[in-house]
Amino acid sequence: KEPELLSGNDVLWTFVNFAGEDHTNFQTLVAFLKMLSTLASTQEGAFKVFELLHGKTFRSIGWSTLFDCLSIYEEKFKQSLQIAGAMLPEFQEGDAKALVAYLNVLQKVLTCVIFLPAPPLAPFLFPP
Repeated sequence: KEPELLSGNDVLWTFVNFAGEDHTNFQTLVAFLKMLSTLASTQEGAFKVFELLHGKTFRSIGWSTLFDCLSIYEEKFKQSLQIAGAMLPEFQEGDAKALVAYLNVLQKVLTCVIFLPAPPLAPFLFPP
């Protein structure tokens, strides 16, 4: 049975929406993502967190932010490997911690919904 705290708790989700606004440093972003990871521990919470990060709820937090950052770092690493003797690009501590926090949220969301007979997130994760 899912915790009653998540089920239809508009006050909780209003707080989450408010808490997701305007993170200006990686510490608050990481703390917020840890909270989302915890909320995504149930199916209902995972769906809600997925929707929050998939939509336009937050200006600078979302799945697109995660995948855009991954693309940028992938390109930087590819470029550094093409230059003989080049050092790998610097990976800022805040970026690394935020990336780990985002990936933890993604893992929780996928763990809670991917094993359903017809995963409702499949169209978003596996486009035709």
